[in-house]
Amino acid sequence: MDRITAAYGNLRLPWMDADTETEEAHVDEPTTVLSIRSKDSRIEKLQEELLKQKEYRKQDSKETLQREQAMNMKLAILQKKLEELEGKGGKGEEDKCSLASWMPVDEAGRAGEGGA
Repeated sequence: MDRITAAYGNLRLPWMDADTETEEAHVDEPTTVLSIRSKDSRIEKLQEELLKQKEYRKQDSKETLQREQAMNMKLAILQKKLEELEGKGGKGEEDKCSLASWMPVDEAGRAGEGGA
């Protein structure tokens, strides 16, 4: 006890005196309650934010899944059309899927990069 008193001077710690302990307990009680309430409110806010983020991720994943399904349907339709066009090209008709049919034709009638 003498070393503590020498080190800290007149500083009174709660365990040094029984009366001081009860007095400080009354003084610290409102502060403790307020700090607990503020911590609880911060925890509640963080939990609400976490729930919002989870809900957003759920919604985002649903939208992503819908977009993927729509793209897969479009891809299937395009593949089917491509197969139909390739099938028609093999029957002696003009090949509509060939690269030449998509390239611009110059004045001499040659397919190339430049147009008219």
